[in-house]
Amino acid sequence: MGNVGGWIRELAPRGQNVLSRSVLPSAQVNRLVDRVGAGPVAWAIELAQGMTDHVTTQIPQLGVDGLVQELRKGCEAVALSIVAALAENTEVTPEPPAEALTGAVEAVGRGAGIEHLLQSIQLAHAYAVRELLAEAERHLPASDRFAAAGHVSEVLFAIVNQLSAEMTREFSQAHAAWVTSSAAVRMELVQDVLDGKPVAADHAHRVLGYDLTRRHTALVVWADDLEQADPGRLAGCAEQLLRAGGATGTLILPVGRQRVWAWGSSVHGASAGPPTSTGTPLSGIRVAVGLPESGVEGFASSHGQALDAVRVGMLSRTDRWLFDYAELDLIAMLSTHLDEARRFVCVRAQVVSCSRPERTGETQIRQPSGAAMTCTFPPGCCVSRTTTGPRRRGRRRPRGRCGWPCRPG
Repeated sequence: MGNVGGWIRELAPRGQNVLSRSVLPSAQVNRLVDRVGAGPVAWAIELAQGMTDHVTTQIPQLGVDGLVQELRKGCEAVALSIVAALAENTEVTPEPPAEALTGAVEAVGRGAGIEHLLQSIQLAHAYAVRELLAEAERHLPASDRFAAAGHVSEVLFAIVNQLSAEMTREFSQAHAAWVTSSAAVRMELVQDVLDGKPVAADHAHRVLGYDLTRRHTALVVWADDLEQADPGRLAGCAEQLLRAGGATGTLILPVGRQRVWAWGSSVHGASAGPPTSTGTPLSGIRVAVGLPESGVEGFASSHGQALDAVRVGMLSRTDRWLFDYAELDLIAMLSTHLDEARRFVCVRAQVVSCSRPERTGETQIRQPSGAAMTCTFPPGCCVSRTTTGPRRRGRRRPRGRCGWPCRPG
């Protein structure tokens, strides 16, 4: 076989518009497209999503906010490196991409161990080998498959060995810095509050310098890529936005290098409003904001809403920088909490079009804020066009009824 990796250039994704789903900078992806073609790159992006899902299923500790995003970036960066190395039949094993190592810092801050990271590498490696060998069987005659399998195994084992060594080094350095910082104590206490564990308000005030009994608005501020990743810069942005929104107290915690969690507080009866889109932060920074909520439970629920808005923001391919849960709650629910989504649609959403749901299940839903999306419901489900109601205040009874599922007509 003249070119042992030539078949890699024939790879193609199963889905459509896969390149737009990349979580890496578009310039980085486009450079690789120029080298090996759009098909193999899109296939690698799909492979990375499969690797991420496989790892988080086996290691739930890595599926939490802050970690799962870095895991996804790392899987994609490694998958692209694998495709490039195989397609170009390189003699030298590529260095582990920087995006594959950022998870070490995130893991330290979230309490995950090095054993979880090393296991994730092995699981992702096994998944990638299985998928690549399946593709080789589809694309190559039987006489060429043995050589292709050897080439795949050689390249992937070399990448995994280097990645494991570098990941261990990065984790050790990050852990040593973390245990000597006050951030470790503060994050541990905040995590107890978010997990619903009993925490004395006066003790929390002493440790955090923040009053949990007040009214809270939560932010998550993150950087799109490593070049913009500076915890001090992100924290400064969060502080500025919260103060501009009327907060009289703030709590800001770094969560690794590319993200900070933040809360702004005000007295009961007043709200620290969300930042306005007119005060655009520095380039490359994005912000998600939850609803104002009161007390310890409100501290946790506003943060959970901000995390839901982050998930929507991470999928956005636009230049938008502010993701307010008040505008995105329906979209966030439809993407994860299907039962809540059904109740929401029946009571408060405004259906603007419905293309024969008994056949296609496709319905376009627009919130009063103007945010819209097309949703697919199971055959036999129908949403009344007359179901309507204000989002937050002055709620009226819906003008129509929708028993979910309901009979067409």
